[in-house]
Amino acid sequence: MASRVSALFVLLCAAPHETTDTRALPHFFQPPSALSPHTGSNFEPSDGSSGATSRAASGAASNATSGTKPLLLYLPGLDGSGGGGAIQWRRLRVSFEIWALHLPPGDRSTFAALCKTTEDFLRRKVAPRVEGAGANRPALLVGESSGAVLALGVGLRAPELVFALCIVNPATGYHRSAVLPRLASLVPHLPTALYENVPGFFAPLLGKPGWLPPLLPADAAPPARARPASPLETLRVSRALAAVLPAETLRWRLEEHLFKGGEAVTHMLSRVSESEGGTCRAAPHWAAATVLLAGTSDIILDSKKETRRLAAMIPGACRRLLAGAAHACLDDDQVNLRLELQLSGVLGSLLNASSALDRPHTMGAGGLPTPTPQNLFEVWTREMQKLFSPVFYATSAGGAAGHGAALRVSRTLEAMPPMGTGSRPLLFVGNHQLYGFDAAFLIDEIMRERGVCITSLAYPPLLEGKFLLKPLPLPLPGTAEAFKRFGAVPTSARNLFRALSRGEHVLLFPGGGREVFKRKGEHYTLFWPQQPELVRLAARFNATIVPVSGLGGDDSFRFLVDTEEILKSPLGGFFKARTAHLPAPAGEGDVFVPPLGVFFPERYYFLFGRPIPTETVDTRDEAAVQRVYDEVRASVYGGIDTLREIRERDPYAGFVRRISWEIANGIRAPAPEPREHADECKRHS
Repeated sequence: MASRVSALFVLLCAAPHETTDTRALPHFFQPPSALSPHTGSNFEPSDGSSGATSRAASGAASNATSGTKPLLLYLPGLDGSGGGGAIQWRRLRVSFEIWALHLPPGDRSTFAALCKTTEDFLRRKVAPRVEGAGANRPALLVGESSGAVLALGVGLRAPELVFALCIVNPATGYHRSAVLPRLASLVPHLPTALYENVPGFFAPLLGKPGWLPPLLPADAAPPARARPASPLETLRVSRALAAVLPAETLRWRLEEHLFKGGEAVTHMLSRVSESEGGTCRAAPHWAAATVLLAGTSDIILDSKKETRRLAAMIPGACRRLLAGAAHACLDDDQVNLRLELQLSGVLGSLLNASSALDRPHTMGAGGLPTPTPQNLFEVWTREMQKLFSPVFYATSAGGAAGHGAALRVSRTLEAMPPMGTGSRPLLFVGNHQLYGFDAAFLIDEIMRERGVCITSLAYPPLLEGKFLLKPLPLPLPGTAEAFKRFGAVPTSARNLFRALSRGEHVLLFPGGGREVFKRKGEHYTLFWPQQPELVRLAARFNATIVPVSGLGGDDSFRFLVDTEEILKSPLGGFFKARTAHLPAPAGEGDVFVPPLGVFFPERYYFLFGRPIPTETVDTRDEAAVQRVYDEVRASVYGGIDTLREIRERDPYAGFVRRISWEIANGIRAPAPEPREHADECKRHS
């Protein structure tokens, strides 16, 4: 595994024939590539007497705030690599100090020894004040498959060290199955040639593309592409898997971790509900901060049934189903662990109990709207997401801020400014695309990746719940309900003022309905007001402006007739009569009349541009305010150019190839990694 990225810390705890080491995943200030699903970690053993060692990478060891954050300890499945879940840790590391348990391929720890090693690690990290007292900072154990058995074992043996549990596709019922242990026990006894060459062919049964690479050396990881892996590539994967989990190690872990561990945990859980002297035993305090996650497409274990059983045994636990998720689901891009923790209320409890500074503005079970569609408009929007398969990029300055600075563009939203409690409000300002699908895509992505439901400014009549062009069903039924559920308010300077004054993050399309209903030949043209009032309002509250560029929407529509041609046609009277009472989307003379044409679903691309602070802008200085306004416009136009360059390199930009890959693999098609760009503002200023 020498080609993988260096780890920040290594913790080796040795005993005769029982070796367990616990290692840190990269901290929040590591480069984003450190948590790429296609990278892992290269570890070196410690020669310290305590078995502990720490080694800095990229200055991470000097992280002064890590001790104030809650601890997240990931306990992996039977592979024991600890390399899974990379896509989840990049979402969570802003709020947690993240560690993972790593079991070397030859490790033969008993279940009891593994529990003890994990408890010792937690004691060092969370430092209880006195014996029997709670920990100084909360710890969340995330256990996946057999790791879920270990997480429950540790929580039941040492409840004072655990604040919350996240149990993912648990293997706690393995010992109760009449068939599974018998079948699984045959695998380690296969002839060596079969054991080393067959696993790669069955790997797709465990999870969607993306779950294997974090567990394997980089040279053995299967590439993400449209065609299936070749037989030679699959053989290479098989041998790498066999090296990660040798036959004798698999035999040992099936017996010790799954069978004996499952029995022990079931016995301890059953005692929680027993009565003692006529009084029920008190449940562990973490019981009410436990979330049980089950993939609905898990064909390895009956996770839905097992989480239902555990929910009945753990008072106050929250059970949630992960639609379409397979057994190895934490590397599935469609699974968002942070969002699941937030919707269950566990994330809010953890952050409120710690001194972590980056708390979401909205958290807890009641503070964030569930992403599950609640009406026809939301169902339709979800289907549009599948058709357009949007991808998102974010920008940060690679050098001194200002024109000419190199820009770093990443495939995640980590480069965006903080959005937690106490952070400055963000004003997202972007171009609207034809028919306005982009707003829903942006709101959904920010909520999923940053755990915040932003305030969006919408065309006021859309919030009234009426068909504006009767008898035509426009807008779709449920539009007003959905807009309000996800924080939309009518577009006005007063509402923008109120939102920023409350410290809310706001999405604004200055071109509004005029850009949604463009005319022929107006692709990606901005129709923004001449007056830079949005900058003045942002500066009044020291908000940071984030330019947002979108591409794909205007290319997905082939005009038959545009708004002007409709109004000049025999149907013009019909539309004029129904829109006479409506406010003009873009000022005097404009009308709410959609163009007619045909959709060809091109892929959507979004780029969050380099943040533009406003705290130094004097709102009385007209020239200064105008300069910032011009910079925002130039950044949006420049971002569109950047997205065009990315699209040219995207093998899945075309609809047929993209949808074929996504149907075959069950996840969103991969997108190109960005290149470093010169400051686009300079080109368009």
